[in-house]
Amino acid sequence: MVAQILDGKNLAKKIQSRLQVAIKEKISAKKRPPGLAVLMV
Repeated sequence: MVAQILDGKNLAKKIQSRLQVAIKEKISAKKRPPGLAVLMV
């Protein structure tokens, strides 16, 4: 097995671009955009 060097910044950019596309598709399909909710008990 060969070791791979991971570039965190480059990987983060790829993930963010994929998420942006997915979010735009959901919004264009008239669905609610994702959000962040906090519940304190």
